[in-house]
Amino acid sequence: MIEEYRFGSEAMVSNGGMKYKTHQAYVEHSLKFVLITLTSILAGLSVLKLAKKNRVWKANAIYALSIVALFMSA
Repeated sequence: MIEEYRFGSEAMVSNGGMKYKTHQAYVEHSLKFVLITLTSILAGLSVLKLAKKNRVWKANAIYALSIVALFMSA
């Protein structure tokens, strides 16, 4: 599917942003997105695991994981 993208074309850049300027920019953007998402999920899960008795930390971790899930689904 990526082979069909016309990286650098005016339509792709104006609709999708600078991440569609080149193939390399698209790959870097996607890699950063995946790394940030995985780090956020792992951090939230580790807080949930470590904060068994502290309800404030647990609530914050659940909130952060919910934000990540909403961000990923958008």
